[in-house]
Amino acid sequence: MKVIFVDCDGVLNKASDFEVIQDGQDNYFRINTVLASRLVTLVRETEAKLVLSSSWRKLDGALEFLKVVGLHFLDVTPDFSEKGTKRGYEIQDWLDAHPEVTKYVIIDDDGDMLDHQRVNFVQTEFDYGLTEGLAYRVGYKLGKVNE
Repeated sequence: MKVIFVDCDGVLNKASDFEVIQDGQDNYFRINTVLASRLVTLVRETEAKLVLSSSWRKLDGALEFLKVVGLHFLDVTPDFSEKGTKRGYEIQDWLDAHPEVTKYVIIDDDGDMLDHQRVNFVQTEFDYGLTEGLAYRVGYKLGKVNE
């Protein structure tokens, strides 16, 4: 199984985005439809599953909101934030519990990954999100199946 670990802010939206959608529970989610579409295309072309590693995983309604824009998540990573732990440890914990994963990529604008995860890490910038060039790198790392 191939997996893409996804952060939201700085990946599926960018600094200049002004589109704010309210989910009815006073939580606001911003999404850039072009960036989200890029991720949907990656999932289709690589047959990867999505795992949410973003802090959004702790917000009520986030997974439902992401489904509306075409992003269906298999799971979320555990939350070790109260321990001050790097996101890379949360991802590693998830990977350790899922030995069926054969390839994975982490897409995040923050670089708090473990050293051995760097080869599987594609870092975005908050100003741009998941660019076309970075999406190509993710597809290359996972191997596109629909070419």
